[in-house]
Amino acid sequence: MYKISLIILLASALFAQSTNDLRPNAIYKNFKPFETPRSNGRPGTVFRIDTNSVKYFVEDVKAIKSFESIEGTIKGRMYFKKSELLSLLNLDFSEDDLIPVEVELKNVVREYNEQSTLDKVFWDDDKAEDLIQDRFSSYYVIREAILCDEANFKFSAASLQELITGKYQLSEIKLKGDQVDEFPFFISIKFDEPKRLFYLEQEFWLNPYEKRPPLDD
Repeated sequence: MYKISLIILLASALFAQSTNDLRPNAIYKNFKPFETPRSNGRPGTVFRIDTNSVKYFVEDVKAIKSFESIEGTIKGRMYFKKSELLSLLNLDFSEDDLIPVEVELKNVVREYNEQSTLDKVFWDDDKAEDLIQDRFSSYYVIREAILCDEANFKFSAASLQELITGKYQLSEIKLKGDQVDEFPFFISIKFDEPKRLFYLEQEFWLNPYEKRPPLDD
């Protein structure tokens, strides 16, 4: 019984760490931003990344049903790569390390799917074998997605100093008296209808709880 429990825990850990880019986010830990806000990319969407780190859409697997949770307004610290902020907000930073941003999302809906459904579709029904056609690519499925109709991104004075282009897009919070705000510079984006901004991925391969094996030399 102990061995079985240990195997389950190890398998869960493998799936939770689908990438080496694990971020210490205060909200939505390990989530990544989509390249741009979008209507597609629901949980159940499969994509691959090739050896040149180029990302390709593979299929929206309709058999993987998704569910919704109403989250309301969410606020907290998140961390971004400079390339992500350039793609998402058109802000170009010189900083190569992860950039801390205070994020506020309004009218949030969290979409998710269930592991048991993925297990059945990918491996019991052999869908993984149909999807994986390039052994040189790593394959991922979107497990969760975050939608909202408004997002505010706040930056520190230190981050502002690293900003190469896009300063004109930022507004500054006007404080009174002795008020202090660690992230006084902000940019807001609003949508006519909710858009997906962030996602949580899970790597998969031909067998359950397996990642792509190392490539032969």
